[in-house]
Amino acid sequence: MFSRGNILVVDDEINLCRILDAKLSRSGYEVMTVHDGLQAVEKVRERRFDLVLLDLILPKLGGLEALERIRKIDSDLPVIVMTACENSDALTRAQDQGVAAFVSKPFDLDRLVHLVQTASAGGRTASEESEVLEPSGIFQPHQKAEVEPEDGGPRLSATVMARSGSLLHLALPEGSPRLDAGTAVRVSVATGGALYRFTGTLNPEGENGRATVSIPPVIHRVQRRRCPRLEIAVPATLIAEGRRIQGEIRNIGAGGACLQIENPLEPGTEGRVLAGRLLAFDQFQRDGRVLRCEPVGTLDATEAFQVALQFSEPDPELQRAVVKQLSEAGRLSS
Repeated sequence: MFSRGNILVVDDEINLCRILDAKLSRSGYEVMTVHDGLQAVEKVRERRFDLVLLDLILPKLGGLEALERIRKIDSDLPVIVMTACENSDALTRAQDQGVAAFVSKPFDLDRLVHLVQTASAGGRTASEESEVLEPSGIFQPHQKAEVEPEDGGPRLSATVMARSGSLLHLALPEGSPRLDAGTAVRVSVATGGALYRFTGTLNPEGENGRATVSIPPVIHRVQRRRCPRLEIAVPATLIAEGRRIQGEIRNIGAGGACLQIENPLEPGTEGRVLAGRLLAFDQFQRDGRVLRCEPVGTLDATEAFQVALQFSEPDPELQRAVVKQLSEAGRLSS
């Protein structure tokens, strides 16, 4: 069986190691996980790895000390440092050891896999050529967020105040209903052109209008539903933020559509797409939420943006129409 390479994951969070093992294995890597710095050094001494994912805070032997010993064994081995630590001295010491990249917890799994691919693609000397990336978390002060209790309570708008370790501090609008400590909530934030969502637990908070949520070490980017997609070119209007934005539907499926529009929208924005005749529909209308928005050139000599819109609910009738069209064209694929 083809393998992209051997990866050593070093973290004392066993559940995180399992998540990384599963994700990297699906991406074609052979993965070994250990949970302290001494084990990491011993494994590097015993066998060849193409890359090490190394946490800084480890039992028995800290991440920095483990990194220094690993460098004495193999000075060219690419190392990506994973950390919830914002200690500038520690990060500088790690950078002095020639790490390939830093990633801050919580991080996006897809971005981490991309970093692994980039750092390991150049072989044993990838660390000499890779750009060292400063830690950049998903959360930033003053960032907009949504908080929705898992028990079905109302969705609340919020603003990120700060992140401290595994806690996210949020400001809620005046007059928001009180949320009890221990409540499980879904939190959505938009950054880097994508929408991220996680489930956390509310911690006790002293002030009204404030919420503190525990955050997991890994946060998943919201992806569109896996439904057959049909490439089309249908003029459409996207109603969002009180505006009517002109554009064109470029592909569509039961779970969502990809549009090219003339104005950017923040991921997480709710909207309604309108079109004339589309497949079996004389007048097409669906509500949804923006997952991603990226610049793609021009549309009628105006700067254009590609928007991935996830429909509020999968549409069986639309799926039947898409499948029928794809089948007739001999292009049906899952």
